[in-house]
Amino acid sequence: MKRSELHDSLMNMVTSHARLIFNAPIYKLDDHLIELREICKQSTDVNHWFEAAQNSPVYKELIERFFCAEYLSIVDTSFVRKIGDIIVARPNWDLIEIKTSEHSLDTFNFNAESFQQYTKIPQHYWCYVHFLFYSSIDMSMKMVRMDRFVEIQDKVPIFYYKGVDGNAVAEAITHAPFSTTLVHNGNPNPDKYIDTESNVYYQFDLRNFPEGSVLDLKDYFTQMNNGSLYNGYNSYTSFFNTTNSM
Repeated sequence: MKRSELHDSLMNMVTSHARLIFNAPIYKLDDHLIELREICKQSTDVNHWFEAAQNSPVYKELIERFFCAEYLSIVDTSFVRKIGDIIVARPNWDLIEIKTSEHSLDTFNFNAESFQQYTKIPQHYWCYVHFLFYSSIDMSMKMVRMDRFVEIQDKVPIFYYKGVDGNAVAEAITHAPFSTTLVHNGNPNPDKYIDTESNVYYQFDLRNFPEGSVLDLKDYFTQMNNGSLYNGYNSYTSFFNTTNSM
């Protein structure tokens, strides 16, 4: 199965399961960003962009909830192209991104530019951003909140390869909410779809997260549904702010 097919299959599976758990609309972002993504390819005219954003109810509300209404007029093509995958539209919207690995149970490569799109979201909303990691080895689906990434300081290598623009590496270091280790032209057993000549990747090991922060999908959704998943969020944002001030 191609990576894109696996991703779409997983998204459909997670969407179906979410509909059984949550008493809320579930949106696949791919279905609601078609027009805006086409504009990203063709034009960056502000008026054209703003009109399309206003005519996309899901994107419009996503931006208003996580940013502010004024952000709708900003032509942020990277955000629109990279953001995904599923929205659980409860009183506080939850955003879920799916990542896959074909070679590891716990280690996942994450394109730095894609991850950086989520760091644009204000920190006090990071508890509503979730990453689902799927391993095709044992078909496990593990999830973790975005704010928990500040707790894996010095445990995230950045891999960059021959031909990569140094500015892309600098961006990956600057915008990471964790301190990193730089690895040049290494071969960390990357997934076969990685373009080693033009991309920069963070590599996350789920075993480095604090105990209890990474859960399988069933337990994670249960805690999302009853609200216990969000307990203690303020302590993590305080940790992030303290780390950034050092």
